[in-house]
Amino acid sequence: MEKRKDREDQSMYWKKACKLTAVLGLAVMLQIQTVSAAAISGGEGSYYPEKEHAGISLADMERELFDEEALREAANEIDRLCSQEGQQDRLEELYQTILEQTNRLYTESALASLDYYSNMEDEEARARMEEVDGSYAEMMDIASGALRTLLNSGYGSYFREKMGDDSADYYQSYEDLTEEESALLERQQELVQEYEEKSMEEYGSQEERCSVLGEIYLELVQVRTEMAETAGYDNYADYAYENEYYRDYTIEDVEDLREDVKNLLVPYFYEFTNEAVDAGVNDVFLEYDVSSENLLAELTAPLGQMNEEVGETFQYFQDCRLYDLDQSDVKMDMAYTVELPAYGDAYVYDNRYGTYYDVFTIIHEFGHFNSVYHDDTPALFSMVNMDVSEIHSQGLELLFYPYYGEVYQELGTAMQHYVIYEMLYNILLSCAFDEAENVIYRNPDMTLDEINSLMDEISAEYGLMGQSVGSDVWVDVTHLFQQPFYMISYATSAFASLELFQISAADREEAVDIYMQISASGTAEPFCAVLEQCGLTDIFQDGATEQLIDGMDTAMTAEHGPDSQKTDSSGEDQNGGEGQQEEISGIRLPDWLNEHSDGIWQELQQGLGTGIRDTSFGGYRVLALAVTVSIVAAAVISILLARHIRKKNDRDKKDEKDNWLYR
Repeated sequence: MEKRKDREDQSMYWKKACKLTAVLGLAVMLQIQTVSAAAISGGEGSYYPEKEHAGISLADMERELFDEEALREAANEIDRLCSQEGQQDRLEELYQTILEQTNRLYTESALASLDYYSNMEDEEARARMEEVDGSYAEMMDIASGALRTLLNSGYGSYFREKMGDDSADYYQSYEDLTEEESALLERQQELVQEYEEKSMEEYGSQEERCSVLGEIYLELVQVRTEMAETAGYDNYADYAYENEYYRDYTIEDVEDLREDVKNLLVPYFYEFTNEAVDAGVNDVFLEYDVSSENLLAELTAPLGQMNEEVGETFQYFQDCRLYDLDQSDVKMDMAYTVELPAYGDAYVYDNRYGTYYDVFTIIHEFGHFNSVYHDDTPALFSMVNMDVSEIHSQGLELLFYPYYGEVYQELGTAMQHYVIYEMLYNILLSCAFDEAENVIYRNPDMTLDEINSLMDEISAEYGLMGQSVGSDVWVDVTHLFQQPFYMISYATSAFASLELFQISAADREEAVDIYMQISASGTAEPFCAVLEQCGLTDIFQDGATEQLIDGMDTAMTAEHGPDSQKTDSSGEDQNGGEGQQEEISGIRLPDWLNEHSDGIWQELQQGLGTGIRDTSFGGYRVLALAVTVSIVAAAVISILLARHIRKKNDRDKKDEKDNWLYR
């Protein structure tokens, strides 16, 4: 799902039309009778339901799957027959046609986007994607109206049982898109595509880049505000939280969580950062020149050891080449997983960095793939439940923890520290962006300068100054443009995933079992319900953040073993060796940071100006850093380690070792 550079998928989830978002989501699958399956997964004794898969590569998949005439005729016939008695069998056939054609449409849209993203200089692929997108909302609207007709007819109870109460409740009260709503959806898609294209261009400076992309964002805010108003909401923030992602928690819950993160998790994060630096975590960004096939081969045995079904799915994933992981200047810079329901499969897309960081990306995206591969939910009934979906991915990264040392022996400790570091960082980053989005969409007339200032203020409160939350650079976070209010799902899921990590340290088998249950849940249940069903902590209850922090050191010690070296705050390890870090007001910096400190301070001063000195740091003050340079130093460490933003020229400069670590 874009994580980091995506994500997505950072996992990227497709075309969530405003009034259709409750039914267009992650992990959408359906057995299509016209597709001859080459593999069957799940069934008796499995965590997953039985499901058929086509077993073919992307190149062999048909691009024109959807039959618009068939969908329209089925909807019209449903409208005629629902007032007549004795038509249940025929209505059942028409109902199946609706499900099949919407799955085909969803797949056709996904394939068109994959073709374009793999070569954004291909004008024919771009035209094809625009053609499919142009009719997408209208076709889904027709399908939704047909289900509404079925549910409000004398056959309603029969079809309610087939759909399930949640889906039936939605479609029974479904309202057709108005011309105004259709126009807003179309304009939103145009702006998102404009952003994707302009984000690939070269600019003279980051300030210029922010100016161009920021103007697109300002218009997106206006368009989405109009969407919310047409739906009867005061602002898009309230609308998104209640409708977009099938969430069973409120904005108020998240506000309380964000305060705990600022007051408790930020100081712990920087304590852990010191340890991660000592472990050589920056080596994760060293060049790793390996083919996509060899990279996947390295992961095969460990995933099979973790769970047999996961291993079988990973082998299928490789055998059918359901991935594009190669690095290219003409590819869209992101990683995501997309469902292909007409074929019973999914696909992973990534434009790799060419560093060890790619390992985390592949494991993350395969976590999504595994869940999607097994989910047999029809497209029209899939809920957009990103909070659970990101446990599928982030949870797998953490369960892979013991294998990093086995597969990548020289970098094992660094990679183990990095995966923990990144989960903590995801929480800070995601809470910061969620807070920013809430302010922006509740004040939709903010100027670009005001948004830049807001980003600086909020980034400072989370100890993230000058990073992807700050002024100028936030425009490179694709979620803000493509999927507003998605980001908080990385935080909520990271909390649950870190608890899985702690359970794994004490009882590996139990942790894997819980993960498999969550993976099998797909998007059928909302986040808090899934946590309760699996016996995990309600992250919104009082004391949950403190409880998570308290359990981390024990889990790290258990996973590392008794001989692992720890360093204390003086920079000396517990065995008496001298640490290599120097101190600046209590924050120890790695050698390479000290070597380049002059350039970094100058760059930060140019990028942040004086505004950061005037910012109230809120909960971050508990770090007791006495001077501004100390606060900036803490932020720099995180900048250098995280690299959540990818710019197109990263690949062109990857050999400039004096620079690439801190872009």
